[in-house]
Amino acid sequence: MREPMLPALFTPDWTAALPPPPLTALMVYRLALADFTPLPAALAAALTPGEQARAARYHRPADAQRFRVGRGALRHLLGQQLSMHPADVPLGTGPHGKPALPPGTGLHVNVSHAGNWILLALATQPVGIDVEEIVPGFVFREVAAATFSPAEQQLLAAAPDAVAAFLALWTRYEAQAKATGQGLGPGSSSSAAEAAAWAVRSFEPAPGYVAALAHAADWQVQVCFSSLQASSFQ
Repeated sequence: MREPMLPALFTPDWTAALPPPPLTALMVYRLALADFTPLPAALAAALTPGEQARAARYHRPADAQRFRVGRGALRHLLGQQLSMHPADVPLGTGPHGKPALPPGTGLHVNVSHAGNWILLALATQPVGIDVEEIVPGFVFREVAAATFSPAEQQLLAAAPDAVAAFLALWTRYEAQAKATGQGLGPGSSSSAAEAAAWAVRSFEPAPGYVAALAHAADWQVQVCFSSLQASSFQ
């Protein structure tokens, strides 16, 4: 068995234009939460009454805003692809909380957020994405012991920046687990065969953050990265 290694991160070019329907690439969108206060009217109108109620139940205003921006932007993008009003997009939730669309739409989505950043992934096959903020002093040893192999734990122990190394590995597990629609819990790290079925790309979405994107290993798809501003939804 190959010894584990820390993933190499690449820095995406976030200048890709929004693709017209039908979707032919795997699109990753980046949104800075600070740019969306106040919430653009187009995103507010995209939320269903149930989603508006869900946002209102968050205790922290930042969490409520993060949900509104992420869900509103996702509905807006899906509405463009499906030629319908964003609020009418049949966006549901899978058994582990992953946003899901009916099979007939031919679209798959995933969402992740941390700190000031929200990442959205939109594709025609199952996809998973995860982003984490690198917070110095973050305590991860118990989580690593419950989730990572002994070889991976030794890798973390030898890393110059153990927090960044942990999150680089963690986001890869999370992205793959989200692509499969399964949750990531104690002892749930993938077998070699399961891991080989997925292509996982690690990248730096912004300084101080690490992210990973997962899709089927046999899917030869172009991945495009696009940074969205509030003006995109005016």
